[in-house]
Amino acid sequence: MLVPSMNATEIKTQVYREFDKLFNTTVKRLSTEYDRERKKLKIDKTRMYVKDYHIKTTGKNNWIICIGKAASKEKYDGIGTLAVCTVVYYYTEKGIRVFNPLKDGFVAVYNGHLFQRYNERLHLNLSQPVDILSHFFKNDAELHDTIIEKQQRQYTVGFCKSGMLLGEYIPEDNWQIWKTFVSRDLTRASQHETENELLNDLYVQLEAALKSDNCDKKQVWMLQNKISYLTGRTIE
Repeated sequence: MLVPSMNATEIKTQVYREFDKLFNTTVKRLSTEYDRERKKLKIDKTRMYVKDYHIKTTGKNNWIICIGKAASKEKYDGIGTLAVCTVVYYYTEKGIRVFNPLKDGFVAVYNGHLFQRYNERLHLNLSQPVDILSHFFKNDAELHDTIIEKQQRQYTVGFCKSGMLLGEYIPEDNWQIWKTFVSRDLTRASQHETENELLNDLYVQLEAALKSDNCDKKQVWMLQNKISYLTGRTIE
């Protein structure tokens, strides 16, 4: 079980051990269940229709698995068009803390303060931390982010549909700590300019990937997904 006294290495070891098991078993089962429900309810194929599933593992850790139509896909067409977000959380003296295992041992960490600000600045009026988590990861989990180096530290800025996340990258631990949330109505003009620059960079990467002789379909899909998510437009 995850506890506050664990260091970064101990946390990552346990998180990835459970994540690998969940992804190969529970996520596959839930994806099939989701697909069956979506068809039964005749959900419009263009809707994201994100569902959150709350799982407690044998290791006594609490996970949230969000499943829905991938933003890069115009229409839902079975399990192959799904997007999945998997996070685990625990409580510290400072509040809830969330870990999102990604690729190559990289972990995105979300501090409790971020979710407090997310709840306040979007006027969600949610009282339970877990309900705020579910709302965030169902609606704003996907980010396009960049690193800004300043005074020998690596600060991070990430843009999602509802606003902007601010945090710091810790290279020795290979994880990104997101510390707070700023809604779009509070972002400054310079931050909008940064977002536009990042989107332009994504379009350049996508064009290069599509023109490549060895076109990487997975990379193309990931770039299309990021652009679609941030702009609200389907990219084909």
